[in-house]
Amino acid sequence: MERNTLGSEKALREILDRWGIRLRAPRPDLPLAGSPERTRFRTVVEDREGKLWVLENPAAPSVALKRRISDTLVFLHRRGLHTVHPYRAGRSGETVERVGDAFWQVVPYVGGIGLPRPGYVHDRWRGEACAEFLLNLRERSPDLPYFDRSRPFSMVAFLRGLGEKLALREPALHRALGPVLTHLADRFAPAHDRMPAAFCHGDLHPLNVIWGEGRILSVIDWEFLGFKPEIYDAANLVGCVGSEEPAALAQGFVLGCLSRLKQAETFDPASWACLPEFVAATRFAWLSDWLRRGDREMVEMEAAYIRLLMDHRQSLADRWTPAR
Repeated sequence: MERNTLGSEKALREILDRWGIRLRAPRPDLPLAGSPERTRFRTVVEDREGKLWVLENPAAPSVALKRRISDTLVFLHRRGLHTVHPYRAGRSGETVERVGDAFWQVVPYVGGIGLPRPGYVHDRWRGEACAEFLLNLRERSPDLPYFDRSRPFSMVAFLRGLGEKLALREPALHRALGPVLTHLADRFAPAHDRMPAAFCHGDLHPLNVIWGEGRILSVIDWEFLGFKPEIYDAANLVGCVGSEEPAALAQGFVLGCLSRLKQAETFDPASWACLPEFVAATRFAWLSDWLRRGDREMVEMEAAYIRLLMDHRQSLADRWTPAR
């Protein structure tokens, strides 16, 4: 099935039949949250009962990951994490169906309220809601199958590898960020290696949340899920909020999130102690992505943000870490 025919009603009817879904109409008028890069094609459809679905066409190399994500979401939903929406199993019993040479998935469509950017950074309730999600995820995932928790993702190994690539391919950028990479290697790495591991979403940020009125309706885009240092999701979330405007690092969303996590006493003190460094470390993943896309403006902005985080790490630690 050629890509330019994927959105035709005839093609949609053939594909949706694998799930026993009878098409009423495509719904291109409905917005889709999350990154469009996660699939080759996706669209919203309405069935004859008035239910809305998202139909996705993942690339063949990602099918194994998509199946693991599907199994994970089913597990978490059955454990009571209702801010995840599992993919629907097709007639074969699998959540990924093959039609011709293409693979397909179907998930319920969750509509929401658009995120008011950048004003949301002042919304303490959003930060608290994200913290509740993280606490619920932690509670429901300690015995999650499908992953080897004895070999968690290493941010230190990622930084080392990226630093080597920068030295070869981006020497000016490597020189600009060299002091940060040195500090992280000398001071952050030992603490990182002592952190407990936990199951993480892997890409939690405000745009991967579907927001309702005063609450989270759904958390999407789980492509980077897995066992990681326990504070990974919180660090990535804080860094993304601060990327809207650095002042947001000490405003409602961030403070609400971290205050709720502190109250729960979930994270090890070693994790809290290097939170500012971990936030800076997560931004190197974003830097790598901007480099991959060839977006030089964002590369420069990201590099400046990383340096700012490190320059102000002590004042941020004073605001973020639990009182002793």
